[in-house]
Amino acid sequence: KDSEFYNSYPIKPGFEFFQALIFARKFLGQLNVHIPESLCVTEGCYLLYYDFERKRLIRKENCRPSEFVEKMFQRNPKLTAEDHAACVVRSLDPQKPYKMKTRLMGWKEAWDYLQAGPDPMTIVQRYIKSYGSRLGVTRLVYYPPNSPTGKNNLVTNVLNKYLFKETDVDPNHRYLLGYDIPGSFEVFNASGKAINEYIAIGERIVAFLRKVMGLKIHHVVLEMIRD
Repeated sequence: KDSEFYNSYPIKPGFEFFQALIFARKFLGQLNVHIPESLCVTEGCYLLYYDFERKRLIRKENCRPSEFVEKMFQRNPKLTAEDHAACVVRSLDPQKPYKMKTRLMGWKEAWDYLQAGPDPMTIVQRYIKSYGSRLGVTRLVYYPPNSPTGKNNLVTNVLNKYLFKETDVDPNHRYLLGYDIPGSFEVFNASGKAINEYIAIGERIVAFLRKVMGLKIHHVVLEMIRD
């Protein structure tokens, strides 16, 4: 889309949601949403992760990349140098603030990158492999009950064309969705009781953004992975 499309939006896609998480000290514990272990580098270095025992998000400031690696291994102790998908690095594109550059890293490359120190305005996340033989993502377009649009919530499943085991295909195409590559994925409408779980997540995130940023939200678009 045009680079000025999101200029009037109070919160833009990508980095700004994670900035809201970083600075939401008072309300962060109320956001019961699972996110992968994340190292967020802004003017400081912050670690975000979900504590399954306490059922809440945890934020730690002034953290070292080694702490992120430790948390990552706690969740996935089987990581090896041969792994093609250990981390996803998302960096802010100054030319397109609404769009983040996404880069997949194997474990060896990720370790070298973290040792050198992540770039500013970057998020490094543990890669979450979806359930099944291909990457699958559930996309929710959530409209709050008081949204002036009057539209209904929409839940779709996006399925990658390539199998995880297709070793002759670039790992970036197997482990990430190429939304800008025509024909590389399929989209199906979701139905059944399972969609209520996704809608509940949308409700919690909208309530969080209202409290933290004082926003009146018409709708949000979220993507979730079931591992």
